[in-house]
Amino acid sequence: MTLLRLLPAMGTHVGMRRRHNEDSIGYRYPDDVEILQESGALFVIADGVGGLSAGERASSMAVERLIKHYYAADNEIPPDQRLAIAFQQVNHDVYKLLNDPGKPAATTMVAVVVLENQLIAASVGDSQIFLIRNDDIQQLNQVDVLRDGSAEDGALTKAIGYREILDVDTISGSLEPDDVLILCSDGLTRYLNNQQLVRLARLRDPRDSVRRMINETNQKGGADNVSVAIIRIGTELEATDVRKHVQKLVVPVAVDSQPVMTPNVDTKPNTSIPLSRPEPVVPETFPVTENLVADPKPQPIKIPRDTDKFVPPSETGRNYVVLIAVAVLVLGAVLFFSALFFLRQPQDPVPTATIEGIVEETEQLTPTADLSTATLDDATITVGDAVTVAGSIPTLVRVGESVGSFVTIPDTPYIIQEIFEGSEGQLWYRLLDEESNQTGWIAASDVTPAD
Repeated sequence: MTLLRLLPAMGTHVGMRRRHNEDSIGYRYPDDVEILQESGALFVIADGVGGLSAGERASSMAVERLIKHYYAADNEIPPDQRLAIAFQQVNHDVYKLLNDPGKPAATTMVAVVVLENQLIAASVGDSQIFLIRNDDIQQLNQVDVLRDGSAEDGALTKAIGYREILDVDTISGSLEPDDVLILCSDGLTRYLNNQQLVRLARLRDPRDSVRRMINETNQKGGADNVSVAIIRIGTELEATDVRKHVQKLVVPVAVDSQPVMTPNVDTKPNTSIPLSRPEPVVPETFPVTENLVADPKPQPIKIPRDTDKFVPPSETGRNYVVLIAVAVLVLGAVLFFSALFFLRQPQDPVPTATIEGIVEETEQLTPTADLSTATLDDATITVGDAVTVAGSIPTLVRVGESVGSFVTIPDTPYIIQEIFEGSEGQLWYRLLDEESNQTGWIAASDVTPAD
């Protein structure tokens, strides 16, 4: 068997018409090669049953405990049976811990294990699992929903935690590079059809696929919580590259944390789970294993501390975003009114410096020769060193004047075109280089009279 590179992404959103998110998502993609080869990578989505109490707690507990139970199981048991037994243990936990008298709590749940190049999946409720191969999409699980035209038509026939005994169907099959797996709650598929799922699942980055699916669902109405996981199957992965590959992944996807709220709508009011249950219909390429019936009183197992990745549902992130947004608005208002107050205050006029004033503040220059009265027709000077001739005088800027700048050649005579004397007697010369026809200003201290 061959390890395949997985590119997973998953996200959840409260939707546009619900006040609380009763969906939960979680995963474990071990970076330990031995664990990965024995148990694979596990991805889970749970949807708390609307109309019952503690739906959010039920889905959160189901996701967390399924991951723990599955990886704590005896590795000698085949992985499909381990997954089924873990579902049964989760059902027992939710039933015993969350169901108060007269206040049942339940959740749907779908889970997929990718073990080397094999798929193992299990499903309880109306959440769904899809496989995309060569742009063909196939639903792998049969939802547990009653369709008989009776008054109970559309009701769930199974859910985690609703009854003490739970039978679980598992699905198995092989995977190929470029396959795409989709797990989702029914909040997604009520708005997106199979063709849309294929189109969005084929985006280059699976995180973009998750975001787009959730956003399009919300744009179309978003009447329920929505959760989706995408696992893209890649090429062969060497055992030595597992740790590096897993540790660089960012699986949870950030989506808009607080949508526009519209009146709350119960999408699954008064959910009932009748005794009758339709026969499962599963594609032939993914045969159903034999049903496993849970022990009415399963013995608890010792669960080691799990340090791997788990994504619990929480509204803490949404609260932080709201607080940050409020703080930004308050700070913006303070800055705006402070600026407005400042602009209304009388401002001191901006001082206008005269040429004489600027000259007085500059360093006094001692000319090497008195050329202030020289005739400019033939007056020339030489420069002792290579000096950069400026395009303008720091103390004299005349509108419309355009002169260049150049580096003088030592002991070369230059024609004086103009002499400027400051109020303290400092001199500036505008020189002309006859060979290049360039002009520029130079301080008198940098020149010597021509012979």
